[in-house]
Amino acid sequence: MPRKLPHDEDERLRLLGSIMDAYSALEIRCQVILAGFVTDEGVGIVMAADLNFREIIIKLKVLSTIPELGDAGGLLKAWSQQADAVGQLRNQLVHSTWAISDPDYPKSGVRIKASAGEKRPTWMA
Repeated sequence: MPRKLPHDEDERLRLLGSIMDAYSALEIRCQVILAGFVTDEGVGIVMAADLNFREIIIKLKVLSTIPELGDAGGLLKAWSQQADAVGQLRNQLVHSTWAISDPDYPKSGVRIKASAGEKRPTWMA
């Protein structure tokens, strides 16, 4: 269920900042997990550092299929799928233009996707 937006713009910006902070932590965690698959820690960190979030998620999903991982592979797959979903939501939030007509009604506004693809507005209500 969507939560009401605060009327105070500073509070809205703090909420956005907390989303960005949590996403950054998730991105770093993904890099650390991927780097852990390389036996030389330094090489693993360098390899993971050069990849964007989506590339890391793809590699984690592929690594989750290694039979030797056993149950850990299934856990890695589920975790990476959830991380991917969070990344998509974050991108939707950050890379869109939003027009909220009433902070008391979270679905009263419009989202305009800011990408080269589909450019139709997404109505929230």
